[in-house]
Amino acid sequence: MFCRPIRSVEWRSVGSPLLGTFPRVDHVMIDLCEESIFEDRFVSTTLDAAKWPVVKGATVDDVGLNEPSGPYALRLNGHPSGGDSVESRGIDLSSYSDAPQLTYYYQRKGGGEAPDSGDDLILEYYNGSAWVELQRHAGSGPDMTTFNQVSLRLPSAALHAGFKLRIRSIGTASATQAFDDWFVDEVRIAPAPARYSAVGTWTVTTQWGTSAPGTVHFTFNVNGTCALEGIPLGTWSQDLNSITWTLPGVVSATYTGTITSHTTMSGTMTNSLGRSGVWAAVR
Repeated sequence: MFCRPIRSVEWRSVGSPLLGTFPRVDHVMIDLCEESIFEDRFVSTTLDAAKWPVVKGATVDDVGLNEPSGPYALRLNGHPSGGDSVESRGIDLSSYSDAPQLTYYYQRKGGGEAPDSGDDLILEYYNGSAWVELQRHAGSGPDMTTFNQVSLRLPSAALHAGFKLRIRSIGTASATQAFDDWFVDEVRIAPAPARYSAVGTWTVTTQWGTSAPGTVHFTFNVNGTCALEGIPLGTWSQDLNSITWTLPGVVSATYTGTITSHTTMSGTMTNSLGRSGVWAAVR
């Protein structure tokens, strides 16, 4: 595992003429970073063999448009044999009980030749005995001039000592021309974000449209039920830090949102009458 720098820090002192001190800027080295299990930003036109020991036709160049970590990106197309691929080294994920997260950017066509229907980009993982599809991007989609980011949790079958990632494309074979271009950049596998549990009692402020806000108390129980002001009412579920709960009744309501820390969360809500609003909670 390695650390990816994400921020630089500057320390500025204000100073005081009354005390005979003056403003000064100091540069302080502070480690603010994101941990990565595996990462490639394709910083040169040579693929890193330590990361991608198996390469079939894929290259790295600057033909993509507006790369997130320019000027280069991984390029896959039909030249020469009808599809390119890269396969990562083995990565030990056996110690992770919470599935790591895969993120990457992709672009269809970019500055190259547009894929056609069936000329897809495919991401797969090795489950220990076979390759399993994780995500597929259709060649029939629109041409792209910017990269789209994808973020997904790896499945439980990926959590073993011999995990591998494979990125491959399907394209028209040609010994002389590059057809059906795909570009991929900033491939990263990282530990799952911190998980915050919603179990407990929260003070929830709600506001429907332009009406005045109101405050109520919700309790989220371990068994998936919730209570309003201590009265059992409704069910709830949590996926990582996303929360959804529903209150049945003559006018049923659904609340969705994000738990942003151990003590805060917020989101939006709708009811069966078509009204919408916002909510925020603390505990």
